[in-house]
Amino acid sequence: RELSQEISKNIFQINGSVSALDKQLQKLGAASDSRDLRQQLHNNQQRSNQLITDTASSLRHLANLARKSTKKIERQQQDRLQLDRLKSQFSETLRSYQQTQKKISQKTKEVISSEQRAAIQIPPVQPWTASRVDEHGWDSKKMVSAESTEEQLTHKDLEDIQVRHEAIQQLESDLLDVNSIFKDLAAMVHEQGGTVDSIVHHVESASSNVEGANENLIAASKHQIKLTTIPHTVKCHCG
Repeated sequence: RELSQEISKNIFQINGSVSALDKQLQKLGAASDSRDLRQQLHNNQQRSNQLITDTASSLRHLANLARKSTKKIERQQQDRLQLDRLKSQFSETLRSYQQTQKKISQKTKEVISSEQRAAIQIPPVQPWTASRVDEHGWDSKKMVSAESTEEQLTHKDLEDIQVRHEAIQQLESDLLDVNSIFKDLAAMVHEQGGTVDSIVHHVESASSNVEGANENLIAASKHQIKLTTIPHTVKCHCG
């Protein structure tokens, strides 16, 4: 029961993470985009991936327990229904997360492309020669200072773009292979099929045995009734 509750809790948290990712994704590449936002997206994906991996493992463990269960048949059926419900909920959650991952992948590619174009369009710093400064009567010291400031800003911009670019690439590398988990769930269903058939067989056999016993009891009762209603023949030895 504790394992089932833990799985339900994980599924709830994953659904919450999917909603949060969708909201954060809307800000990616927009005016509200920032390094902090991309870090939050990264952390959220990492946490969701771990929850999904843990939940898949817990479901596998729960399926193994159900398959090896020595409980009464009725209890085994209840456990099986609960396992099916959890697997169905988890599969639905996985599909939602997979759709969000596709949107993240598409958005990151768009942002990377946009930032690369922006980096290319940054005009290079034009160095001023001493002769031109002297010719127009400009203060060479002030020009050198302005040039240094412009170079610093340009390098800072490029560095910031590089950091943001790396953060975007990190988001794309966070994408989880959900298909492998779907395959694992399908394998669980296939393996549980034999157990279900076995349980159903035992239930049907038990039902058949009960029906057979009832029929035998009814037949025996009818036979007893016949015996009690047949008149006894009394022999008279009259002299």
